[in-house]
Amino acid sequence: MGQPKYRIPHPHMRKRPSVDLMKTVRLRATLLTTAELDEIMKPIRLCAARLREGVATKVQFEVLHTVASMALVIEQRGHLRGMHEHINTAQVALSAIFDRAYESGDWRAVGLHWNEIEAIDTVVDLYELQLQQLSAAELARFTRTLIGQTLSRGGSAASVQPADIGLEGCR
Repeated sequence: MGQPKYRIPHPHMRKRPSVDLMKTVRLRATLLTTAELDEIMKPIRLCAARLREGVATKVQFEVLHTVASMALVIEQRGHLRGMHEHINTAQVALSAIFDRAYESGDWRAVGLHWNEIEAIDTVVDLYELQLQQLSAAELARFTRTLIGQTLSRGGSAASVQPADIGLEGCR
């Protein structure tokens, strides 16, 4: 009789998908390069400058709010512990700015108090320090975590480019 015409291979005999092993190792084992850090941090620093100048748009403000939230997620997951109070101070400052900006019902850029400027600058610097310690895979994992937390709370998530937030000359 012989073998059946259509045979299902045993699970351990199935062919595994081909993967670029070196790319996987680089992604998971190497830290972000200086160029990658600059690409991430330049729009963030420009958004912080716009907020400090009192001319930030709502989207630029949201970028900084996301930075503070992302810094907190990274800190909670065990990378560079001990920054919790600095990050919370920045989140309180951002909440106060948000409340003042929406007093009229629509977004209106507002001036900042010195302590808010200091808190925002501190969280941006701490975020850069955190990024210097992360691999690309860890950053992607923390980003997915933050997106999941935001969506589960009823928020929304969007991918934006520098042109979308009014920073065309950023790249």
